[in-house]
Amino acid sequence: KTDAAEAKIMVVDDEEGIVLLMKSELEDHGYNVTGCTDPEQAIEKIKKVVYDLIIMDLKMPKISGVEFVKKAKEISPKTDIVVMTGFPSVETAVECMKNGAADYLAKPIDLEYLNIIVEKSLYKRVLEKRAAEREYFEHISRVDGLTGLYNNKFFHELLDAEISRSDRYKYSFSLTMIDIDDFKKINDNYGHQKGDAILEEIASILKSLARKTDSAVRYGGEEFAIILSQT
Repeated sequence: KTDAAEAKIMVVDDEEGIVLLMKSELEDHGYNVTGCTDPEQAIEKIKKVVYDLIIMDLKMPKISGVEFVKKAKEISPKTDIVVMTGFPSVETAVECMKNGAADYLAKPIDLEYLNIIVEKSLYKRVLEKRAAEREYFEHISRVDGLTGLYNNKFFHELLDAEISRSDRYKYSFSLTMIDIDDFKKINDNYGHQKGDAILEEIASILKSLARKTDSAVRYGGEEFAIILSQT
């Protein structure tokens, strides 16, 4: 189950009774709910607050459902949108989904089904967030914080993989080791900040020269390596 206390939901419908009903139902399940009867005001709120989910009626004054979805997704691309529609408007709901809406609810609203749709949408966001966090931590575990090149630990994994590929497919590869001469003098004479700037600049040069298939690595303090595939 998602952490309801952290989830921000907006309900948009020009009928105040529907807004109050849905707001009450969702708040009973622990969600943080904002109700809005004016679609233009809703758009202004979306500019100021990032909502996890927006539930909106298709037929409202001032802004059409499709237009509302387009504007909301332009402002907040990662926010999920569920549209509410009567049966004759299903085609419009499908058009909204083509423009970024995640799902639709048929009117009159079944409160039990409403909660299922909300839970499903928010759970999907939790999974996406976990995947993004996992990808981020995998990335920083492989990359040198100063230069943005691969680090020494990941270098050995890359090298083992390249050796295995070259054995299997019978091709050569090259390994270039690079060391900055007299780097200690730079740190001693100009300070470590200047030394770091030089390391970053050299890393940038190496990245610009390496092909997409090559792997540039910060091997040690002032030592670099490039694995040159099929070379």
